[in-house]
Amino acid sequence: MINVTSEAGQAIKDYLASQKISGKTLRIYLGGGCGGASLRLVLDEAKDSDVLYEHQGLNYTIEKSLEAQLGDVDVSLISEDGQEYFNITSTNPPLDTGAGAGAGCAGCSGSCG
Repeated sequence: MINVTSEAGQAIKDYLASQKISGKTLRIYLGGGCGGASLRLVLDEAKDSDVLYEHQGLNYTIEKSLEAQLGDVDVSLISEDGQEYFNITSTNPPLDTGAGAGAGCAGCSGSCG
C-alpha cells in the first residue's frame, strides 16, 4: 500500500501544475548511490508488473515485487531550514542489493556530491 500525506500530495499537485504536466503516474522505485539504497519518486508510465494506487487525484505505482519486499510505503513532505523535500519510508526498509543499489562511493573520485 502507498500512503501519501495531504501536504505531500498537494506539493506534488502544485509542482505538476506549475510544469504543466498531466496524465503521468508517479513511480516509487529503489535507487542507489553513495548513501546506499533509498526510495525515490519519479514520473513514469504504469507497467503490467506494477500495482497502482490513487491518492487525492494522483496516480502512484510501484513494482509488485518491490511492494512485497517493502510492505507499506509512506510519502510525506518535510520542511526544514527553508527547504522542502519528500521523505519516502517503508515498513521494511530497503536493503542494498549490490551494484547500483548502494555500491558505495567506488569510482566517485573521493566525492559523490
